[in-house]
Amino acid sequence: MDLEGYWYHVIARGNNRRKIFTDSEEREWYLQLLDETARLSGAFFNAYSLVPNHIHLLIYRGHRSLAGLMQRVQGDYARYFNRRHRRTGHLFERRYKAYLVTDERYLAALVRYIHANLPSAGLEKENNDPLWSSHTFYMGKTERAWSRWRPAPGFESSRGIRAYRELMGASSKAELPPVTPEKPYAYGEEGAWKGIDRRKEGRARKIGVECREINPIKRIVAQVSRKRRVSVDLIRSRHRRRSICRVRHEAILKCLAEGYGPSDIGRYFHIRPTSVFTVMHRYGDPRKAQNKLINVCLTP
Repeated sequence: MDLEGYWYHVIARGNNRRKIFTDSEEREWYLQLLDETARLSGAFFNAYSLVPNHIHLLIYRGHRSLAGLMQRVQGDYARYFNRRHRRTGHLFERRYKAYLVTDERYLAALVRYIHANLPSAGLEKENNDPLWSSHTFYMGKTERAWSRWRPAPGFESSRGIRAYRELMGASSKAELPPVTPEKPYAYGEEGAWKGIDRRKEGRARKIGVECREINPIKRIVAQVSRKRRVSVDLIRSRHRRRSICRVRHEAILKCLAEGYGPSDIGRYFHIRPTSVFTVMHRYGDPRKAQNKLINVCLTP
């Protein structure tokens, strides 16, 4: 089940147990995709561990579906990985697994289990690298680099750091919470589902309203097209004339200001997300307050 306002333990494995990460650049790319897509979905990720051949995530589901979030992240990353290694075919093994957390009391056990994955694979040193794991964020050794990362409840502030160190210092083996008898993909005791199913009532209508509040990319580009008197096809083309490029950059920045990430924008303009980052680096990130007036730097 895909319910708003709940935590999920997400697991994704490489096809045939093969590596899905070969270096830090690929891990950074995956985390950047996760951060962008979580922002668009109203989600947060509270713990992660990027083992060479599989992934563990703790995600707080926002107003958009977890399925949509993971499909976009996994799909965009697989295409990036395949291009980089000049390969084809499936990168991930089947669909990801997502276990619903029915009770916040299980979050501590999940945080510990996720952060124990790398040491159990003989990668204890790598567990201190924020591109491999969120362990250092919980230890208070590194400032968080991702806008949509948050510590799980109970691990905020300096008191949370002490609680986490005590948790990871416990001698017993890291174990997952029990699976509910009613649902195989949920953590909880028997009867944990009472009252949860009722939350689905009226949910589809609510999500539809929230999704419509976001201005579609097509409409944003059409507005720029009318304003600058340049056709949409020309804006989306690879035309290198300086005046066309400036209009294209304006459209890209307006899409960013509306809340779309580089992956969504790149897909619409048929460019790589890195090209969108180049535009952001040149003009500034319009999602930040000081860069909202993007026309100042674009208008001749």
